Amino acid sequence: MFKRFSEYLSKEFRGLPNSAEVTDFREELLGSLMEKSEELKAAGDTDDNSVFNKCISSINGFQDTLKVMRSKPIIKKEVAKAAKTVMYFSVYMLVLVGVFLAVSFVTGNWGKSWLIIVEGCFVGLIILQMLSAAKGLASGKIILPRLALFSSVSLATLGMFLGVSFLMGIWAKSWIIMLFLPVFILLTDIIIAAVTHKKNELFASTVVFVPIAAAMVYVSLGYLRVLSWHPYWLIVLCAVIVDAVIVTFFINAKLNKK
Repeated sequence: MFKRFSEYLSKEFRGLPNSAEVTDFREELLGSLMEKSEELKAAGDTDDNSVFNKCISSINGFQDTLKVMRSKPIIKKEVAKAAKTVMYFSVYMLVLVGVFLAVSFVTGNWGKSWLIIVEGCFVGLIILQMLSAAKGLASGKIILPRLALFSSVSLATLGMFLGVSFLMGIWAKSWIIMLFLPVFILLTDIIIAAVTHKKNELFASTVVFVPIAAAMVYVSLGYLRVLSWHPYWLIVLCAVIVDAVIVTFFINAKLNKK
């Protein structure tokens, strides 16, 4: 019976690290099984299969402990990974502060040089999120990579807005950059759909993107007085026509496949 219990536990403990904690728990279970076996035999149960099954039932729930043990190496690995990321980001921030102080002391332009730290933080966060998104997409995940990329686009747009506004002092006009945030996000969605070869999502994102991008371009150029409001509203109308053409070709391609 000892050999049978030992083989059973070996299968259950397969894949676990050969640590003192795992070894002690396995020996404890084996001792409990042997003790229960002796009790059942002393009570008159001579059927080995019956004894074996009853003994295994007596340690019911030990699998939960094994699950916890299996998750510990993963948790440690993730903690180490996070600690390394924090360390690199801390060094990056120290470099940014050093550059900020150097530029500020040399130029004396403290009122604008603080942008080095702000924009540098944005760049660092964008890089981290894009790396995370790339790994997610490579492993077949979609939702979290999309959120990471959307966050990166939002940070990049905000950084562009702050940089242009402070350096050029055109707050009355630079807010238009933020107006293009939905356009940038939709463009990101189109890229993701193209990379992941999701034709339906690519079609839907493109159809939404075209008129919104055209409307934003029209409003921006009109507000900045680059173009007159009339007759350049035709830009939006042309975008709607382009959308109609895209939808027609898409539906026609679907029907041809059938």
